[in-house]
Amino acid sequence: MSPERRECDAADWAPGTILAGRYEILRPLAATGLGGVYAALDRELGAEVAVQRLSAAWTAEPAARERLKQAVLLARRVSHPNVGRIHDWIAARGPAPINEPFLTLELLRGETLASYLHRKGGAPRLLARRWLDEIAAGLDAAHAVGVVHGCLEPAGVVLAETAGAAPRAPDTRRAVITGFGLAGLAPAPAEPLVGARANQSSVAADVRAFGCLACTLLTGRPPDAVPPALGGAWDAMVAACLASDPARRPPSAGAALALLPAARAPISWWRRRRGLRLAALAAASACALALGVLARRHFPVRSQVRPGAGILLTPLINGTGQAKFDGAGAVLRQQLAQSGHFELLRSGQMRRTLARMEEPAAVGAAALARQPALARQVALRAGAPLVVFGELSRLAGGYRLEVELERVGDDPDAPARRWRHTETAAAPAGVFRALRVAADWVRRRAGEPGVDLAATDRLPQDITTSSWSALALYARAQRERAAGNTPASIALLHAALADDPGFALAWVRLGDEQTPEDLSAASYTDYRRALVLARREHRLSKREQLRAQGDYDYDVGDERGAAAAFAAYAALYPNDYLGWMYQAYPDVAIGAPAQAEAALERAQALRPDSAPVAANLAFVDLWVGDPRAAAAETRRIARLPGGAAYTALLRGLLDVAADNEASAVAEFAGMRASRDTYPRTLAPRLEADALAEMGQYARAEAMLRAALIQDAAIESPSGVAELHLDLAFLQVRHGRAAAVRRQCAAAIAAYASPHVLVEAGTMLARVGDVAGARQALAALAPYRGEQPAEAVDAARLQGEIRLAEGHVAGALAR
Repeated sequence: MSPERRECDAADWAPGTILAGRYEILRPLAATGLGGVYAALDRELGAEVAVQRLSAAWTAEPAARERLKQAVLLARRVSHPNVGRIHDWIAARGPAPINEPFLTLELLRGETLASYLHRKGGAPRLLARRWLDEIAAGLDAAHAVGVVHGCLEPAGVVLAETAGAAPRAPDTRRAVITGFGLAGLAPAPAEPLVGARANQSSVAADVRAFGCLACTLLTGRPPDAVPPALGGAWDAMVAACLASDPARRPPSAGAALALLPAARAPISWWRRRRGLRLAALAAASACALALGVLARRHFPVRSQVRPGAGILLTPLINGTGQAKFDGAGAVLRQQLAQSGHFELLRSGQMRRTLARMEEPAAVGAAALARQPALARQVALRAGAPLVVFGELSRLAGGYRLEVELERVGDDPDAPARRWRHTETAAAPAGVFRALRVAADWVRRRAGEPGVDLAATDRLPQDITTSSWSALALYARAQRERAAGNTPASIALLHAALADDPGFALAWVRLGDEQTPEDLSAASYTDYRRALVLARREHRLSKREQLRAQGDYDYDVGDERGAAAAFAAYAALYPNDYLGWMYQAYPDVAIGAPAQAEAALERAQALRPDSAPVAANLAFVDLWVGDPRAAAAETRRIARLPGGAAYTALLRGLLDVAADNEASAVAEFAGMRASRDTYPRTLAPRLEADALAEMGQYARAEAMLRAALIQDAAIESPSGVAELHLDLAFLQVRHGRAAAVRRQCAAAIAAYASPHVLVEAGTMLARVGDVAGARQALAALAPYRGEQPAEAVDAARLQGEIRLAEGHVAGALAR
């Protein structure tokens, strides 16, 4: 809810009024059909929220009250950067007039779209298009989970200011829809938009309202019986939305916008080069958020934390003397990771924090369990207010699990406060129950609402495995992975799966070991098995299932499926920045850069010091052809921890976009000194690309051949294949068919992935080797049934073959 001031009810809650012993009224904001809206201070968390008063007219009757509750529960399913969030329903107690129930909402700072239009009379086309993209994204996200708005109008859209965001345009505000689930319950506004309230229960009504909103945004007034002429595709889009027959309207707001031409085309480099994808940078772990010691003094000494806060979970100590319980810590972690209220610090964050503290390499994350002062210091530096310690030990006749929760204070040598919880188990099977109960205790202590806990709480055996020996192997695999020993990690995961083939989480981690460039037909089976187990036997937590589904869909080229999975992930776990960052990748792939930017800005709000998030924002700017914005973001990245791994790459890409290849070569060369493997190995390929653009083919070829020797030495099959393809591409330019055949054959021999087959077949066709191209097409056949992207690429390759054979019409048909 926006803090824009409007007239409120006569019987206002006065500033200073305390609701539910927690919320202090600061000022009135607006009047709605449900009751007044106020800005309030949440004294528990020290943060401002919006409070929606629910007057007796809407809650006195049990049926009306229940209907309103159900509407709120439904609206809470929507979590999107372009939708105002509903936090909670609270039944206030106290003397009149403060005994009505109320809602707590996200407080959005900015003016409403109605206020903007009153001042401006209409928005410029480019700005209107961006805001409409954002409004459509919010509507579509709500419709995807079965929620309709029912009364979309300019007064219900807030132009929210983004604190600390890098400037990208004269107006950087994002459009946020408010009132989902509630608007349809209130009386109609005095001057509703034409058709905006018709058939409120349907998506078609929201699409009609969206068309009205688009017209109003461009002209400053709602459409009459005959909408004003907007010009070109805009007229067709608005007319489609306002069709009198709901069945003839576009199926969604996003589909309506698809009737308009794309705002901008991607840069040619990005179109040609599939090898460097936005998803590649997601592999880099995000940097920890460093909060100063002074900021901690704003937290009272209690266990509850603000939503989205970090918690450091130290490795569970196995004091039983039985190696089979080495996996108990993995069970506890998975139980806690189901929470959408807080985020567990990842092992990479802890390792990087220890490195910044200049701790010896031998002092790893495992040492935190037995060095509480060190654990508190890591938590303090990483911005985590709570630390969890745990130990499983033998007890006469069974086992004891002791979990300790500490509040981090200003002094790492001692906690600000400590809480303990103990569970016992008579047999190994009972340890699962003890771990679940202990995890629930931590989640409640941290302030997670009981309704949210109940909605996500799953049995440990369901989201991991009932086999302690398989869990022990899994835990060892995770330690090997953290140490960078991928072959050992894979071997241990296979051993765990031999023990329990239904261990879905192990299948997911096995899929995680494959990079996008390393995917082959056999590799997809890992994610598929995990997802089948999740759907049929519910053998994954919801967090892991949605992430695995999104990863799988994106890797097989089903970008829309990936977008839906990651949107659902972000809806359930809105405080996990990774969900928002992952959501941006398919958004870019399906041509929705504004939606991708909004998701990345949400991720950046959660992790403002994350270099990967900022880098992906810069990539989106490059994608839409906005080098000035990308340059501004790149300058900011250079000041972030770990930003050096991205700045040279982004500067080089900016030079490519500006046709300054000589400078790009120098920037890409700087990537060779990176400590991260991906930028370091990518450098020669990018340098060769830039040199080829300058006409220096011999130098480019020499650079690729030198890199080929290096990649072959480190046994990177996918890297070897890509380098052979790059060499083949250089030979295509000179029409050297024999050299192209040699390089393509070497690429396929090194790694016959779908991408390699398509690229090799395309280049063979272009130098007239139709037989070789057909062989590549035949080798692609096993992939087409399960990977949408490869089916499209196969059709493209067939078109190249038809063209090489002289069948132009057949090529166009493909």
